[in-house]
Amino acid sequence: MTKFRLPHEYVMRLNAELRSRNATWIEGEPPEKISRAFVAAASMADLFEMRVAELALAQGGEKVRTLARSLLQERRQQAQRLRSTLKIASLGDVDHFVPYQLDPRREHLFGRLRGTSDKDDFGALFINQQRASHEEAVSIFCYYAVYGENEALRAFARITLPFLERRLDQMAQLA
Repeated sequence: MTKFRLPHEYVMRLNAELRSRNATWIEGEPPEKISRAFVAAASMADLFEMRVAELALAQGGEKVRTLARSLLQERRQQAQRLRSTLKIASLGDVDHFVPYQLDPRREHLFGRLRGTSDKDDFGALFINQQRASHEEAVSIFCYYAVYGENEALRAFARITLPFLERRLDQMAQLA
């Protein structure tokens, strides 16, 4: 099981995420803004991992394709559970903070992977990107599961966290 990371690491990542969306982290923000930032970060992680898994299905070796199918199915289910949770979370119109395209950092990572033609190099980079992405997701979900303000989203984070931790452990073993 992955060790819990200190909240300040999450806040720094969240701040970077908000800055990438031309927003700023301001102390004393209403809880809804923090919850929306969590949703945006979780949705971006899902979007990135689904896009990368779809690419791996097209470009990866057999082992990578098998892993990609599993990841794609999990992330689609997780994204659907998040959408269902948002219906009861009472955050208002969520369309403006759920991303539908990758941010510049993840677009760069995706481009690096897309530009890798050797199947072994592709597989190694795919595993490393998945490990890093899952580390980030575990950190975000850990923090929100403990400190999140919206009860429905906190429950979603608590339920989802063990799956992310297991997948992170798997990625660490493969790397």
